[in-house]
Amino acid sequence: MEQTTRDLRGRDQPAGTSDVPRRPPREKRKRSPAPVAPKDQPVLTPWLASLPPTPPTSTDQRLHQEIVAYVAYVQPTPQERTARQKLLEAIRKALLRRFPDGELKLFGSAATGLCLPTGDMDIAIMTGEVIPTAEKKRPLFQMSTILKAARLTWDVQVNHRARVPILTFKSLPEYGSFSVDIGINNLDGPRAIEIVNDYLAKMPALRPLIFIVKGFLSQRNLNNAAHGGLGSYVVICMCISFLQLNPSKRPQEYIDKPMETESLGALLADFMFYYGIEFPYATSYICVQEGQLLPKASAAWITNKVPDALVIRCLVNPDSDIGKSAGRLDAIRGAFKAGYATILQLSLADESLLGPLVALNQTTLDHRAHIADIVDSGKLEAAMSPAPRHPRGRGQGPGTAQQPARSAPRVQQQQQQHYLPVRPTASVPRAPQQHVHFPARPVVPASTPEHVPYGMAFGAGSAMGRGRGSSGGGGVNRKGSGFGSAGFGAGSGSGEAYPSPVYQHPHPHSRFDPEWPPRGGGFKTGDKKRRRMDVHN
Repeated sequence: MEQTTRDLRGRDQPAGTSDVPRRPPREKRKRSPAPVAPKDQPVLTPWLASLPPTPPTSTDQRLHQEIVAYVAYVQPTPQERTARQKLLEAIRKALLRRFPDGELKLFGSAATGLCLPTGDMDIAIMTGEVIPTAEKKRPLFQMSTILKAARLTWDVQVNHRARVPILTFKSLPEYGSFSVDIGINNLDGPRAIEIVNDYLAKMPALRPLIFIVKGFLSQRNLNNAAHGGLGSYVVICMCISFLQLNPSKRPQEYIDKPMETESLGALLADFMFYYGIEFPYATSYICVQEGQLLPKASAAWITNKVPDALVIRCLVNPDSDIGKSAGRLDAIRGAFKAGYATILQLSLADESLLGPLVALNQTTLDHRAHIADIVDSGKLEAAMSPAPRHPRGRGQGPGTAQQPARSAPRVQQQQQQHYLPVRPTASVPRAPQQHVHFPARPVVPASTPEHVPYGMAFGAGSAMGRGRGSSGGGGVNRKGSGFGSAGFGAGSGSGEAYPSPVYQHPHPHSRFDPEWPPRGGGFKTGDKKRRRMDVHN
């Protein structure tokens, strides 16, 4: 027979259970949402000003012309290349103090010339020693302190728990306001630069296609791998694989000679259709080295448990999956599908065919104008070569009078500043002090009515030490060291002070003299010690 017990409400329940409510299970912490671009900014198409004057004959031709103009507009300008190079030199100068044997290498889109105007800079510092991933936390925080001390940035984010620990910061406006990612001993990134450059040289259609896809994802906030988007390295591999496979079976001249055939518009539409609708995410993965898709079941290095995840084999490390960071794959596929539908609805009557896909905002244009200003005006060069600072840390700006060293004698400092000395220094002999001798005081009997034993004045007079009493409203001798005159009644005159024959310890009073006894001597007198002193006296 099952044993039952009575709960707090008198109900029968199985033994071992309790009427106390259980704590609900703790919810798993969700990933922070991706930043959303402000929608109040108008979309801009500044590349339309460089279109050829001849009218196009088809939407594919007009789309191709806009792609060429867009790529020519967004690719790095000479001022942007200079600003990024200067910032890299400043970072190298600051970090090599911590790693004197290290070497800074720029990789990613900034090294291959495929970065957008607001693209970040990927930097790897090679220390020459093997540092395990678990031990990279300390040097990353040290670099964070060094970068802020060098006045390159005010805020640094250290992500030491990531699969590849990095620190991220945004440089100050005088250095271009670039986003920078720095890792330690990241070997795959620098090695991939040469491989990517080889594909760019062999495939003329690769560079414009990469720029268009990156701009398309950037407009929809799907270009950040830290928030589940597609990073630059992943986009490059996807574009290379697309041109290798040619899934729509376009003529090979469309890929080999895109400028002559004006095929960039058709290739962009095929790319959107391929990765938005046709690509077999559940069964295949991308292998650029072999130029084909391979089944996921044949790859033991695939650790992603999501069935339809995007898997791309790394160009440098064959056992690494560079597509597993794309956690928002459903949104990415939906964006490609919507982009393909938008291309199908384009017509020559539209003001811009490429604007709905990769339009720019005012923030991007302002950033580019800011870069051009700091480079052309010399502000960047001035930030790279600041005014010499004093060894003690006091800066010397242009037009500022040179301050003497802190260790210089005080007289020399005052002479250099053209100030008169306020007080004699140790190097100037002091004048002999003249001692004033006061005459002996007459002894006054204790019965004298004018004698005031407690060092206070009554009536309208005042007692202010050893001198003559002055008229006023009754004063107090706070130190209790002398006795002044006392006026009785309403008198306002002054009289000669009467000395005391024997020093009498005054009795403390909270109203008249709250600060008694005199402070000093390195100790603080409490109430108990005051009472002992009164009893003793």
